[in-house]
Amino acid sequence: MLEGDWQALESRFTLALSGDQDDWQVALTPREAALRERIAEITLRGSDTIDHLDMRTPDGDRLKVRLFDQHPLNDS
Repeated sequence: MLEGDWQALESRFTLALSGDQDDWQVALTPREAALRERIAEITLRGSDTIDHLDMRTPDGDRLKVRLFDQHPLNDS
């Protein structure tokens, strides 16, 4: 998910994209019943990187994660 492999995501989730390159959002809804029992929806928002992750469960619980001050990893 965090690596941006959209084909892998589409095999497990229905994707709903909105926004543009500088302010985008994608809502991921699980395709498989077994996954839907645990996750109702995952929403990712960002610009150059993912800034927010919001996950909702079928029973109404919610996990919100804010990512900030991100830097690429060094290859060395």
